[in-house]
Amino acid sequence: MIDFTFDDIKETYTQVKHKVKVMIAGLCVGASLIISDIAIPHEYRFQEYSDSRIEQMERQKPIELDVSVLIHSIESNKWYDMINEIAALPDNWDEEGAMAIDPTTIDDCKQIIFAAEGFLNNLYDISPTELGSVCMQWYNKENNNLLNVEVACHTMAYYLDRPGHELISLKSQRISSDTIEALTHSIKLV
Repeated sequence: MIDFTFDDIKETYTQVKHKVKVMIAGLCVGASLIISDIAIPHEYRFQEYSDSRIEQMERQKPIELDVSVLIHSIESNKWYDMINEIAALPDNWDEEGAMAIDPTTIDDCKQIIFAAEGFLNNLYDISPTELGSVCMQWYNKENNNLLNVEVACHTMAYYLDRPGHELISLKSQRISSDTIEALTHSIKLV
């Protein structure tokens, strides 16, 4: 008999969901590139336009697609989806008395993801705790830097552990623009 834990199922589901999103995005980009390369006869393209409009259109430069924006959007959506899954957990979700996550905590986590938009590549995990808080971890494999953030009902605490450097930490404080700014500074150091 094989035992599967909630974390195993969640991780497999998350990986499959991410791969499907990446495949769909790739197919959309590929299809748009194929369609844009289809030759349309000059007469057909400009049939309904005046001569001045045709001149204007011919002077326009083609739009270049920035795929990194699409990939970045998929990455942030992955984390928003994970936060929404955590929000749906009921009381006793671990069958050991764990508390459901308060909606204000979920909103705070989304605010942190939004503030960290440019630095989601090192976001390693988001997970609920049995006490009703959410733990968010950024980890860099290259230098073993770890940022651990715990969020609960408009408060957060975190520590940044960088081997060879002094530990940076924030004791539990109310979430504000100042604490979010301090956190994003620490995220950049990961």
